[in-house]
Amino acid sequence: MIRYASTKESIEQAVDDVNDTWRTRATKHTRKLLDDEKYSEGGPKWSDIKSAFMSLQYHKCIFCECPEFERQRGTYNLDVEHFRPKNAVEPWPKANAPKQYPFATGGVAGAYYWLAFDPCNYAASCKECNSRYKSNFFPIAGVRGLAGVEASNLQAEGPFLCFPLGDWDEDPELLIDFDGLIARPASADPARRRRAEVIIDFFALNEREALQIERALFITLFAPSLTASVTGIATPKQRAIAAKVHTPAAPHANCLRSFERAMIANPRRGREIVEKAQEVVFDSIEI
Repeated sequence: MIRYASTKESIEQAVDDVNDTWRTRATKHTRKLLDDEKYSEGGPKWSDIKSAFMSLQYHKCIFCECPEFERQRGTYNLDVEHFRPKNAVEPWPKANAPKQYPFATGGVAGAYYWLAFDPCNYAASCKECNSRYKSNFFPIAGVRGLAGVEASNLQAEGPFLCFPLGDWDEDPELLIDFDGLIARPASADPARRRRAEVIIDFFALNEREALQIERALFITLFAPSLTASVTGIATPKQRAIAAKVHTPAAPHANCLRSFERAMIANPRRGREIVEKAQEVVFDSIEI
């Protein structure tokens, strides 16, 4: 998870660039939702502006950084995700979940119905993150915000999940980095550490085999150029490849940047990460 440079205004502009009537229709329907105090169908389709968020996120899942390479497949493999659920908020973790927390996570609550058509409550998510993990959950440390408050003004809730678009939430890389293939809290600050632990557990970032394999694959691919760049022997081509890690378009950028830092701090540890990544990649290939 990384931050994608944007603001409330640039998100709205991206939506307008895709469909210049969408926000006007959304505003009209939102007034109805506020009057009714509940979500109802009838507003503009959020799928009509999905491409705006895919572009803002460089065709990666907002949560796990899984890339969508084959853009010719259109928008099918990424969903429009409502960051704060529009229909209902279910308690997380569930009562029978194997891991519980010694701190409050918000419990059950009514829906954020008034944010159903707020572009600053949208992101593009892979189907697994959206349907299997995110669903109708939204854990918070504080008190739920009042109806009518814009998504960008709800940080006082103390959300555990991080919104990587816009400029009102924390930079995800201040919360999470990687030790090799493994996501971990990046800060010793208690609040940030709790938030990171919840995000990692919530999206099962260390339990999903496909994510482990993808991270391993990209470490294996980038390792020669990153290693050459760190040791000062890189060719111009290798330097260009290594520089891509610091662009928001890089697949699994947080993991790759963490690997680069490990290589700089301790080359031996860097080599161990590469060897483990290669092992994971080759073990995933059935021959």
